[in-house]
Amino acid sequence: MKMRCLYEFSRIEISSQSNDAIEWIDQGISLPEQVNHTIFQIKFKLLKELLYEKNQSQLNNINNLCLELEEKRVRVDLEEILVDVAKYLEGRSLMKQPLNYYKRALLASQYVGKGVN
Repeated sequence: MKMRCLYEFSRIEISSQSNDAIEWIDQGISLPEQVNHTIFQIKFKLLKELLYEKNQSQLNNINNLCLELEEKRVRVDLEEILVDVAKYLEGRSLMKQPLNYYKRALLASQYVGKGVN
């Protein structure tokens, strides 16, 4: 429960472009490592990648972390995460990549029986 709250708070901090986001994410990375919660480890690593300026290495890391979550079939959260990534890429004026993530979010939403927000 604490990890979920910390994760959601970190997402809010990123979306509001708060300077405190890195501190919350670092706390979020250490907590799931302590209890060996792989999915939250991946989620917090992904949030951390969304803090940095775009470069090819970062884009590869983002894609690899999303693929890990897709492989683990974290479908409920995956839709939200993929939309976050698409919005992040759109905000950085990358036009082709966001479409890929929106399509993946749509697929994830179909697995859980709802549409993309």
